[in-house]
Amino acid sequence: KLQRGRGPKPSSGSTDKTLGQTISETALKLFKQRAPKPRTLSVKLFQAPVATWSQADRQCKKTRQRICPSAVVEQMRLCEDKDPHHKNRWVPLSENGHWLDLKACRVVEKSQDVKVPALVACC
Repeated sequence: KLQRGRGPKPSSGSTDKTLGQTISETALKLFKQRAPKPRTLSVKLFQAPVATWSQADRQCKKTRQRICPSAVVEQMRLCEDKDPHHKNRWVPLSENGHWLDLKACRVVEKSQDVKVPALVACC
């Protein structure tokens, strides 16, 4: 006579896996092998004595890149940069006419033709 739910009890040293555990482990291995790898972002920094937002944009286009968006510039932590050459510079952001002031660490909107000492981040 068979009783439901009462199979043989595994011994204390048993390493047997249930079918669910085996499937779960196999699925996790496949996911790790086939999951897309995170994209790396290539950022080039250019230092300019003075530049307008348009000039910075043209510089990035020469290298087939664009001005980095504020989210990328924020991750670069340029405000915390200890390089003395970067302290009084402005970083153009991909939003037209927006600049990050590295001295005050704040975003400012400026006219397209205003020239500032720039640190151009191209992505």
